[in-house]
Amino acid sequence: MITILTDKRLVQSAVLLSTLLLAGCLPSSCNKTESRAIAPADSLSRVFATSIGEDTLAVFQESMRAVGLTYPRTLLFDEDGFLYVSDGGSGAIWRTSASAEQLGRNAQSASKIGPAITSSTNSNISADISSNRASSSGQSARQSGTEQPGAALEKISEDVDLAAPYLAGFVDDTLIVFQAGPNRIVQMKDGITVASFQLDANDSKATLRYAGVDNDQIVIKALDEKSGGTMVWYSGNGVRLFERRLEGEYWRHSGLLKSDGDSLLSLRGYLPVIDIYVDGEKADSVGLFGFDSPMLARTRSFEYSSVKAPPLLASSTAACGDSWYLLNVRPGWVRIDRYTKAGRLTGAYTQPNPSFDRELLTTDLAVWCADGQPIIAVAVASPTPEIRWFTLPSD
Repeated sequence: MITILTDKRLVQSAVLLSTLLLAGCLPSSCNKTESRAIAPADSLSRVFATSIGEDTLAVFQESMRAVGLTYPRTLLFDEDGFLYVSDGGSGAIWRTSASAEQLGRNAQSASKIGPAITSSTNSNISADISSNRASSSGQSARQSGTEQPGAALEKISEDVDLAAPYLAGFVDDTLIVFQAGPNRIVQMKDGITVASFQLDANDSKATLRYAGVDNDQIVIKALDEKSGGTMVWYSGNGVRLFERRLEGEYWRHSGLLKSDGDSLLSLRGYLPVIDIYVDGEKADSVGLFGFDSPMLARTRSFEYSSVKAPPLLASSTAACGDSWYLLNVRPGWVRIDRYTKAGRLTGAYTQPNPSFDRELLTTDLAVWCADGQPIIAVAVASPTPEIRWFTLPSD
């Protein structure tokens, strides 16, 4: 899923379109006689990936669902390890009632826990009760270190429609939420709006837009077939500071923005490549050596105009310690790759019991680093809206 939708009806119809796209085949681009040849560089990358091999992710926490959660779009951990979820369908912001470390302590053994499902029954509580309860329980847990069994997603946003909210990041303890439809930034604390401002109207004309946080500045990546691509930096109070033009065709820059310490990562999910920005300047562009996908042949066919649309290869990335984690698109199961920050594959991991499912749509991942063992949350929008939780297998 690469677009930021601003209408609930579009979100529903986009699930079907995105499912086809994530499976690697749009109706206009399917061709039973497509070439299976891949680019020479991709061939070398595939050989290296084969030498690394593939392992199985461990499921340490039951998948989280909630009444009213319809289209989890973006994920973000705060500094205390609580996971925030934006819902592109309902317009709500959700938060886990326990931190990632608390969830980890509640787990018995990652390899022994099955993919059971729990549903939150607390999703319809009012914003102030939800926020106070989540805040007090989180504070209590942080002070006492107690475990919180039965952790769930709780709705914390105000009782308003945020029109497809997109979590850009945190500035100190303030959550930055981007809304493409009204073209504005909303700043929130515990689900309560504390400030908001409109973005430059010229930036709203782009077909695709993504948002991120670069230290204390807000960044919008705007992409359009006619005007090309730009990265625009705003101050925390909405002043448009400067922009950087993106070279090449606009679709080559499609992908989420993610913070990595003092750097900003710009994923290019159709290649895949990660661009690194430091202090508003592009510091590097890192190709991912060892990346492999069954859709590489279709990527090459698109380059030679044999098909009409490129396949999305990677839908999200996240930094954890000295590694990047990549959500490698697969037609029915979760696949996560781990890379050094020089772009070299160090591990490839698949969910337990993978199977083909054209309806599966994964939209984002977030990674929490604790004691060297990452805790990974994956947003699943279809067929059932939920958050899946994984960690890496034990050595």
